[in-house]
Amino acid sequence: MNIIDPNSIQAEICRKSLYEFIVYFWETIISEKMVDSWHIRELCEQLQPHLEDAIHGRPKKCDIIVNICPGTTKSTIISQMVPSWCWAVKNDVIILTSTNSDKLTAKNAMRSKDIITSAKYKELFPEIEIRKDASAKTFYQNTDGGARFSFTTKGSKIGNHGDILIEDDPTTAKQAKSKVEMEAALEGFKEFQTRKTNKKTSLYILLMQRLSPIDYTTIAMDRLSGIKHICLPAELSEVVSPPELGAKYIDGLLDPIRLSRDVLAKEKHALNNEDEGTNEGDYSAQFLQEPRASEGLLYDLKYYDSLNNLSGAISLGAADIADKGDDYLAAPFAMLVGKKVYVHDALYTQEGSETSAERLSMLCELYGVMKMICESNGMGSTYVSLLKSKGAKNVKGVVSKGNKENRIITYAWLINKYFVFKSSGSPEYMKFLKTLQGWLKTGNNGHDDAPDGITILASYLYANYRHLFNE
Repeated sequence: MNIIDPNSIQAEICRKSLYEFIVYFWETIISEKMVDSWHIRELCEQLQPHLEDAIHGRPKKCDIIVNICPGTTKSTIISQMVPSWCWAVKNDVIILTSTNSDKLTAKNAMRSKDIITSAKYKELFPEIEIRKDASAKTFYQNTDGGARFSFTTKGSKIGNHGDILIEDDPTTAKQAKSKVEMEAALEGFKEFQTRKTNKKTSLYILLMQRLSPIDYTTIAMDRLSGIKHICLPAELSEVVSPPELGAKYIDGLLDPIRLSRDVLAKEKHALNNEDEGTNEGDYSAQFLQEPRASEGLLYDLKYYDSLNNLSGAISLGAADIADKGDDYLAAPFAMLVGKKVYVHDALYTQEGSETSAERLSMLCELYGVMKMICESNGMGSTYVSLLKSKGAKNVKGVVSKGNKENRIITYAWLINKYFVFKSSGSPEYMKFLKTLQGWLKTGNNGHDDAPDGITILASYLYANYRHLFNE
């Protein structure tokens, strides 16, 4: 009669489910009883297929950015437990991790090691042994070639390559508000990307709460192509990603136990920390994942809910054409009514030119656009011809002169004084609007297509309807 080994069964359960692994090994590093929440299972299920691809050397589908607020066990799950799970699945995996401080780097690495050296882990995975001659706090290796290298964001990563790369809170809140600090962080980001064993298979994961409009997430989104964005704010909003996860929120909260409304109110107050460079305004970034600069924003946008009197309205559109593959086509639509410009929609997409031209032409017809102004610099002239071939009428190509950033700043006063933006709309429109809301006077590391698109419209209006705006 065959005797069933319960350890073998449990080992197989843990290998096949990152979530079950975390539940089973929680007590090896956390003294408090695990308080489960839907977001813990969801994080595991969202990450696991991508981790398995990297572990087995299969072509990756994307890199991953996880934006989630403090107090959600994000580091425990991803920086501490994921690496030890990876070795359970395939023990020769090489993992690189990085954080903003020596203390956090060591803590994450040691907790992973505590799991691996625990009695529970040895019962299930006795074949995994840490080499005695490679067993430091921030670097250790097993007897089958698997390794974990841990760094700080500004530390040197030369000479080490990994199958899985994890950056956890790579900068502080104060650093994330400094353009100089973020320029330095950009160099660290680029260096870390060169540490992939294989660019086609090595997986990069960025884990952090949002900190500012120019933070590390902005850098990663601008520099990486093919991103899976997992965004879980403390309170339900349109930034939840993937969007279907919004249905899992309980009474509008991500975690009503850890992050009840009372707890969130206290956290907001606690952000008044001069040493950390935070204030209550940082709640929007760190807990709602919607960073706003407390000062230095270029636009002071005004909003409306609906329009009633459109008598004599002039329907207009403008388009900043995507020159490169990762640029956005940014095309706002507006109604000029008297002295006010009511922006009501925007096409904001990275789709190919054929698809975007087709959609833009349809929107021009839908809104009865009397003039569609398209920037004809670079690839713009070709796009104007394509747009006309799709049936778009009243298309006008214009050549933008001078420095783009200077143009954006020059016409900001007109937008702030005379433009009014619809407060809600399509996902593309809301993404377009959020880009404008977070745009700094000093510029951003992100895409400038949205501010350029609205500037094209503003400059056209000022050139052709100047009498309305001279008071």
